[in-house]
Amino acid sequence: MQQLDSLAVVILCSVLIFIIVIANFIEALHAERRYLWLSDGTVAMIVGALLGLVCHFSWTGFDKFTQFSSNVYLMILLPAIVFESGYTMKKRHFLRNLGTILLFALLGTILSALLMGLLCYGASLLLIKVTGDPTYGIQTMSESFLFGALISPVDPVATLTIFKAVGADPLLYNLMFGESMLNDPVAIAVFKTFHEIALQGDVDIGISIAKFLWLLGGSALIGLSLGLLSALILKHMHFHHATMEVTVLYMLAMICYFAAEACYASGIAAIFFCASIMGHLSWYNLSPLGQLLSKNVFRITKTVCELVVFASLGTLVFQCLDMNWAPGFTILVMVFCFLSRFFVIVPLSAMSNCVRDPEHQITFSHQFAASFTGLRGAFSMALALSLMDDYNSTQSFKSASVIVTSTLVAIPFSVIVFGGFTAPLLRALNLCGEEAMKKRLSLQDNQIALLDLADDANFKSGTVQYSGLVQKLKSFDKDFLRGIFVRDPKPQRLQRRYTNEITQAAIDDEIRELAERNDL
Repeated sequence: MQQLDSLAVVILCSVLIFIIVIANFIEALHAERRYLWLSDGTVAMIVGALLGLVCHFSWTGFDKFTQFSSNVYLMILLPAIVFESGYTMKKRHFLRNLGTILLFALLGTILSALLMGLLCYGASLLLIKVTGDPTYGIQTMSESFLFGALISPVDPVATLTIFKAVGADPLLYNLMFGESMLNDPVAIAVFKTFHEIALQGDVDIGISIAKFLWLLGGSALIGLSLGLLSALILKHMHFHHATMEVTVLYMLAMICYFAAEACYASGIAAIFFCASIMGHLSWYNLSPLGQLLSKNVFRITKTVCELVVFASLGTLVFQCLDMNWAPGFTILVMVFCFLSRFFVIVPLSAMSNCVRDPEHQITFSHQFAASFTGLRGAFSMALALSLMDDYNSTQSFKSASVIVTSTLVAIPFSVIVFGGFTAPLLRALNLCGEEAMKKRLSLQDNQIALLDLADDANFKSGTVQYSGLVQKLKSFDKDFLRGIFVRDPKPQRLQRRYTNEITQAAIDDEIRELAERNDL
């Protein structure tokens, strides 16, 4: 048994190395604006599917090797992905379009989930009536809304990669970036609310709304509190090694996740808010080498977790062959994924345009592109698998099998098909041409991290100008938060010292290591 487990780990690591090598080759092609329809997620899913095909017909231990429970996704893989996204989040991307991003991520996600649920329930009633098979769709309205909540949030990985390669319009890029970062916490709150309704049947609406608010507000409170605590710890403690700083930071984030789950809040939402504060305040209390190390380590962790998730999606196809497949319903789901976003984004964009400057209006081209490029990913699959675990243990959800198989098809379809047509669509809509984004593809990771350090310093020092409510938030951050939680509240000094201190710290480490080797 131990030998079989060891062999499984060897195969998994070998597959990941193979995917990383192919993904690196694809990045080089993207720099030349070739094969833009390919992404890391697409390659991982294809390799996973091929591995699943081989194992399914040649290895009886296939299920043991490839099967992941929803807990692996929700408690190990997704927290690492969401944490890195919040930690490296660029505040300027949000603040330049703060109102519109909040409108899309909060109200838009809720409306999209409800509209998706209504469309799926209507289609299910029609298909069940035509086929006479009650398993050819989702059988209850509460389960339809549950499905709408899990399939509505968009995944930023493949979309933003293609956006950078083609030089997407800055407004479109910022809106999609901001929405994709914030819609996961909202979606998990909506999902858990409808999950409880589906389990209990008739529930008090007031209690459900209160629980929804706690899921969102309580998660934010826990996440922000742990994030501020991490800033205070790093401010008043001086660690001798950068690895210790990074370890403490990550462990506090994990504490935040499990504390939120213990308090019946959302760990995913809490860790996002916690990571945002860590990246905004705690990061400045790290040593220069710790600042660079943290971003690189968290980026590597996120990359590995994403590849594992997308590869597992490919292998899941063969694990789910015995489940209930509803081809007609699945095809409609893929159409509804676009329609539910389109009919929400258009009116919300019209509302936003009423208060936006005439030169920064969200045009119909932006609206259509945002609807089309809303790709689904690991988050949706993890939530779908959690329903399957509930069904296997308690037989709670009659439509769990249809939900899992539909999600399993919708995610690869959106990543491969919608993602593949993203570049031609942006060119057709004349939403390409930002050279600064294209240049980043040719940079090494350490160069990108140095650029990020300078960008953050510019943001903190006020080089980037804002107005209105956003300017008041910046003033509050400068006058109150940085004075209490940041060791050195002078970002101008940090900005001048970034490159020199990081380089010198790396040289000092090399000298110490060489001296130790000579002593040996």
